[in-house]
Amino acid sequence: MVNKEYTFCEVVDKFLKFKDCWLSHHWEKQWAKINENKLFNDMPRNSIYVRTDFASVGSIPNNDDKTCSTREHFNMAVSTVHYLPHWVYYNKKMGEMNGNGIERIFKQSGKVKPTLPTNAPIGDEYELKLVWKTKCFFHVGPASSKGKDNDSYFHNTALDDITKKMKAILQDDGETLETVFLRTDGCPSQYRGCTNFYKISQFHETNKITLHHSFAIPGDF
Repeated sequence: MVNKEYTFCEVVDKFLKFKDCWLSHHWEKQWAKINENKLFNDMPRNSIYVRTDFASVGSIPNNDDKTCSTREHFNMAVSTVHYLPHWVYYNKKMGEMNGNGIERIFKQSGKVKPTLPTNAPIGDEYELKLVWKTKCFFHVGPASSKGKDNDSYFHNTALDDITKKMKAILQDDGETLETVFLRTDGCPSQYRGCTNFYKISQFHETNKITLHHSFAIPGDF
């Protein structure tokens, strides 16, 4: 390790040179957060919001058995899916006591705030809350070597599976899935590359559903 001394003026000068780069990243991150909050507040009931990333790799034991040779590693993609936004009439006091407190559910999106009866109490104990249902999906696939094959083909296969399953879930609640909002990081081999851009362009033709894919700001996903 080499220790180097700087004067106060030199330190300030280095911070000032870094400032413009940092501020640009900071405001891009703030703008992305504003857009995500707006999506949560306005998300229609006939849509889903998917956040996904490759989260883990692992070894497959006994992969080289004489009778059955398999790949040595596996990759896992983890996806959270928010869906069916709805309003609940919430008793905060009851919620604090037993974790429930929901007295009535309104099947309306965030854009349409329900009208309560005139005698419904709103105040310190009662409030209207916009909430969503959430599911988590884990997709596991074999890999040729550690960290490999977690690519756009793997991602799109997982996304098609999620779309198919969520379409059936929304149908059970009387909704038809029309839009998928997707948020990922900007990894070129998985999401922000020509192969995935091609798959995005084909998504509507394959699934008859509109796909909106947004990329997170680096360091903020």
